[in-house]
Amino acid sequence: MCLTEDRHDVITKKGTRVVFIGVNRFIEVMPTFLDYAAEWPVWDEIADIIEGTMEFNHRGILTGELEPIHDEETGETHLEFFIADSPILDCEKVTTAL
Repeated sequence: MCLTEDRHDVITKKGTRVVFIGVNRFIEVMPTFLDYAAEWPVWDEIADIIEGTMEFNHRGILTGELEPIHDEETGETHLEFFIADSPILDCEKVTTAL
């Protein structure tokens, strides 16, 4: 995992790399949330079928745009998720009990 600027890279249990973009506020409010979100099986399922940018809303917890990115040099394909909104960001007191 790599945390840089406004991006957070995670690897799912099945090996899909997901790059969350627009994470600074999440890191402030709930530092471990994106690592938790990486465990959702939905990323691997989407990686198998996605063909272009799509709107994404996971159970009302996380919304944004998801895009597959293919690196010609390495041959690797990963998902980039541009976070648009989450009710977590509206909470004044958030616990890690999710």
